[in-house]
Amino acid sequence: MKHRKKYAVLLNTCVFIFAAFLSLVASEFAARVLHLSKTCNSYTGLIRAEGKAAYSPKKNSYGWRDREFARTKELNTIRIACIGDSVTEGYRVELKDTFPKVLEDKLLGMNYDVEVINAGVSGNNTSKNLSTLKAIVQFNPDLIIYQFGLNDIEGYEHMESISIKASTNFYNKPKKHFDLKAILRKSVLYLALAERYNYLKLKSGYKNWAFNEWDIKDALWEKEFIKLKEGFIEAYNHSEILIIYIPYDFQIYSSKEETLIPSKKLNKFCQDNGYYFIDFTKIFKTQKNKYNIFLDDCHLSNYGNQIVAFYLENFILKNNNLLQRK
Repeated sequence: MKHRKKYAVLLNTCVFIFAAFLSLVASEFAARVLHLSKTCNSYTGLIRAEGKAAYSPKKNSYGWRDREFARTKELNTIRIACIGDSVTEGYRVELKDTFPKVLEDKLLGMNYDVEVINAGVSGNNTSKNLSTLKAIVQFNPDLIIYQFGLNDIEGYEHMESISIKASTNFYNKPKKHFDLKAILRKSVLYLALAERYNYLKLKSGYKNWAFNEWDIKDALWEKEFIKLKEGFIEAYNHSEILIIYIPYDFQIYSSKEETLIPSKKLNKFCQDNGYYFIDFTKIFKTQKNKYNIFLDDCHLSNYGNQIVAFYLENFILKNNNLLQRK
C-alpha cells in the first residue's frame, strides 16, 4: 500500500514536471513567433535563426532607402528631406511605414504637392549625416528634417560595442563554469519578462545601466554642436532646418529629470542658432501605450513612426513658412 502511494506521488510529480516543461516550451515558442522580446529584435542573428530574412532594405542610386528623385524638382512642388540614422531609415519596418513616408502620405492627402525623401542611413554618425546633408542640398529641399540620436555623437564610445564583443567572446571561448544567465539570455521568453520587469522598475523611479552609459560630458556636447553648426551653414542658406530628437526607450519609461538633459541641450542649441526643434521625449512620455513605441531600445515600431509623422505634420502646418523656399 505504501509502495503504491509512493508510486502515485512519484508519477504525479513526473506528470507535473513534464506538463510544466511543455508549458515553458509552448510559451517560448509563442514568444519567438510573436517577437515579444525587444532585445531579440535588435539582433538579426536570432531572426535568421527563425528562418526570416535579415534586415536589408533596397536603396536607390544615392544609397537612400527610397525611390529615385530628380535633382531639379517640378515647379510648385514642396520637397522635404529627412536625414538621420537607422531610426529615420526605418530599421525592420516597411518603407511605407517609416515616418518620412507616412508624413508624405499625410500631406498628399491634404492636397499638398509634396515629395518627402527618406535619406536616413543605418549606422550613420554625425559626420556621415552631414555628408548626406551636403548631397541633399543639391536636391533643393524646402525643408530639411534632421533626426538626432545620442549614438550619432562624434567621438562617443558606445558601450554596446563593448557588450557585443563581450558576448561574442563568451560564445567563442571555452566555458570554464556553468553560467545560468548566459543560457537564459538565449530564451526569448526570459528576455521578454526581464524587459517588462525593467520597464516597471523605470516607471517606479529606479535607474538602470543606461543612465551611466549615456552620461555624455559637456565638452563632448560642445564639440558636437560646433560640428553641427558648421555642417548646417550651406543648407541653412537654402532650406529651413528642423531638428528632431528621438530618445531611447529608458528616457520615455523613466520619470527621472536626467532623461531630459539631451533634449534640453538640443533645444538651447536650436534656439541660439535659429533652427526649429521638436523634442519627442516629452511627446512620447504623454502617450498611453509607451511600451509599444519602440521595436527594441531605440528603433521605432509602426506605431512609433505614426506618432512622429503625426506631430511633424501638425508642426509643419502650424508653421507655414517651413514649406516656403528661402
